[in-house]
Amino acid sequence: MDILTAVLEALQLRATRAQRVRFDDGHRERVERGHAVLIVVTEGRYTATAGSVEYDMAAHDFLLVMAGQTVDLQPRTESAQPLLRCDYTLRADLPHPLMRQLPPVLHFGARLLTDPAEFGRTISLLEAELANAPVGVEFVSTRLAEIAFVEALRKGVLARSVEPAFLGALADVHVRASLDAIHRAPNEAWTVGDLAAVAKLSRAAFAERFQRLVGEPPLRYLRTWRLLNARRELAHGNASVRSVAEHAGYRSANGFSRAFRRFFSESPSAARRAS
Repeated sequence: MDILTAVLEALQLRATRAQRVRFDDGHRERVERGHAVLIVVTEGRYTATAGSVEYDMAAHDFLLVMAGQTVDLQPRTESAQPLLRCDYTLRADLPHPLMRQLPPVLHFGARLLTDPAEFGRTISLLEAELANAPVGVEFVSTRLAEIAFVEALRKGVLARSVEPAFLGALADVHVRASLDAIHRAPNEAWTVGDLAAVAKLSRAAFAERFQRLVGEPPLRYLRTWRLLNARRELAHGNASVRSVAEHAGYRSANGFSRAFRRFFSESPSAARRAS
């Protein structure tokens, strides 16, 4: 499983609804914690205001709004045109760098899309699915909405080299190699020197580069990923705490339980019961 896929799975990103909406008199909504909203203009023009920033949105511009933001939408034409609106849930409380670094609002203009086969094609498929409403429309439309979320991150973040830093780290050949190693074998007894060798950098250069691009030191990220994996294994399987601890690279179940409790403020057993 590639790194971004694994991270989004760990953060439990899910599209809960995709719909065509129309706001003739404008619209205001608050995006609550643990949720995100993607708004795409299909025709016409809208003004979107999030926080203190105003966005002039034309056809196929998108706005990805994370938790804690209030968004105002106002049509700029006499006859308001439909918008695409996708709702998402994700575990905002989980301490992965990506979750901490996601910008509260991500805006990207269609004029900056260089390849319509990416985001544009997904949106076209989603528009057609919602307009025609064939059998299975809810299943297909929510899967397309999840693809649109990922492509919004790709286009709006990687293409512009802005935050979140974690996604930029995936484009760095050296740091990406070390992240691949951690994700491929999180139970290995990795040292900074080992990961620097994988990255083909000196220990000092690697440690500085990893911290700057990922947002935390290599061994802290290793611990984060081990425990997020363990939490997911507890939630979706019947393995014993001892077995989960071994998969996470811990020598003892007690040591694992202490680390888990410090990290998530609950025991492994409590995390399993809450799943």
